[in-house]
Amino acid sequence: MLTWVTIISTALFHFNTARAVHTNLLVVWLLSGFMGAAYYIIPEEAENELVSVKLAYVQLISLAVVGVIAIVGYHFNYWEGRKF
Repeated sequence: MLTWVTIISTALFHFNTARAVHTNLLVVWLLSGFMGAAYYIIPEEAENELVSVKLAYVQLISLAVVGVIAIVGYHFNYWEGRKF
């Protein structure tokens, strides 16, 4: 029995694309969490400030931009057969 969710999900993107996007989002989410934890814990333990907070924001924004570009590339089938 087909439901609206299965009809919409199969019409929007294929399973292989959804799997690659899901894996990519998992990796980006974990990396951003580890980076945030490192930027919080290391200065606390070292009792020293970060050298450049702006550089940390640049790194976070660049990670988010690369993640979005990768997801858009998956949806336009621009990944040349490589999943990750």
